[in-house]
Amino acid sequence: MRAIILILSFLSLFFMACGGGGSNGGNEIRGDYRDCSDIAVLTQSPISLNDLVAVAPLGTVDPPDHTQPTRHTYWYSGDPANPPAQEDLPLVYSPGNIRIFEVELSSYSNTTRPYTTDYTIRFFLCDDVWGYFNHVLVLDPDFADLVGDMNAGKCDSYNTSSETVTECVKSVSIDLEPGTIIGTTSYLGTLDFGIDDNRVTHTLANPNRFEFMEHAVCPQDYYDAATEQTLLAVTGMWDGSVQRTEEPRCGYVDFDIAGTASGAWVLDPLDPNQFLEAASISLARDIVDPSVALFSMGNVGTMFDGQVLTFTPQNSGNINRAFEDITDDQIYCYDQSNNSILIQLVNSSALKLEIVSNNCQVGDYQFSGNEIIFQR
Repeated sequence: MRAIILILSFLSLFFMACGGGGSNGGNEIRGDYRDCSDIAVLTQSPISLNDLVAVAPLGTVDPPDHTQPTRHTYWYSGDPANPPAQEDLPLVYSPGNIRIFEVELSSYSNTTRPYTTDYTIRFFLCDDVWGYFNHVLVLDPDFADLVGDMNAGKCDSYNTSSETVTECVKSVSIDLEPGTIIGTTSYLGTLDFGIDDNRVTHTLANPNRFEFMEHAVCPQDYYDAATEQTLLAVTGMWDGSVQRTEEPRCGYVDFDIAGTASGAWVLDPLDPNQFLEAASISLARDIVDPSVALFSMGNVGTMFDGQVLTFTPQNSGNINRAFEDITDDQIYCYDQSNNSILIQLVNSSALKLEIVSNNCQVGDYQFSGNEIIFQR
């Protein structure tokens, strides 16, 4: 579990602008492709099975820019710390009979990335189900010809915690068969793959806060049975060393449990100019090993900003209590080496948090007046 935290810290720069599926991340998108009752299942891994090492589940965290559990999966072809040369990057294939409806060119400035542009590809599986690939580094020439001039797209810019991203989106209508080459993976040999299904709606404590989570589903669930099992067998740690075994095997994003401490919390007051995920914390479970609980810390003014802090949750008492069990306004304490974290669910829409220098065994938990206030 420590290993996945370390590799995610290495990947944090790459993950910055990939959480929402692009400019349409918060919208319910419907197409005019084919009725979902006639949907054909996906049959082709977007990265060749000969190259695929592992798939990180839905719900992975990587603060500060992915403080909340991600709504897409990560597909790995090797060790991101030792990426292949660009000419050796794995190809990205159409996963089935799909219709591409948008191509987005992202340009990065004020960045330390080793590249300055990449692509997001959005496609329909059927009218109510759409998917996307983030961080396609280079388009295949034949596919690029079908897309045409990206300068015809609509462009907008936004800031993350450490760079400026300009996205130019072009609407297209391109039907692809399974196995058609779209381009290459990211420069790390990785690929983001997400699917939204409008027929599935997750219950969020505050549906207006992270609405892009509402319809997120696991891509593996949309494959034929044999391919699904092949993909689930490598779903877990980035290096394939540990698989997620708890159902749902491909992960989930609905950690937000109304009336409890579990889920997404944002700074109160919230600076409208701050990147939303960076201004938040997530109280959730490790997505590979759900027996481990975690604090995912955005840039919220603590000594642990940008970190993932883990513990073994307890079902009773006030020390390391499982977040989903906390429904009252008592103060709860979480041990972290020589420090501890105090939290209090003030009410269903407010939470206090403070880092203190004592460990939890001291007891008599009290806030000092320097606690941070969060809202749903």
